[in-house]
Amino acid sequence: MDPNFGARIKAIRESKGIMAKYVAQKLNIDQSYYCQLESGKRRITMSRAQQIADILEVNPGDFFLGSVVSKMLSGEQDATYDPTGTC
Repeated sequence: MDPNFGARIKAIRESKGIMAKYVAQKLNIDQSYYCQLESGKRRITMSRAQQIADILEVNPGDFFLGSVVSKMLSGEQDATYDPTGTC
């Protein structure tokens, strides 16, 4: 899995002002275990990623691809996206 996966979850959580303790409680897991998920010390299953996305009220694709690509895939294409652009 992408080594930045947990970091993206943490960034999204923090941007929403949500504490790790709150997410851990909602997941019914210990806060230290949850922090290990965010730091990449533990692997996150797809079902757990979906649960975290539900708690944070985001699309789980945001954890994998970032919000711009996730919006594109869900049909909410960003106005700044140019499909003809090159790298």
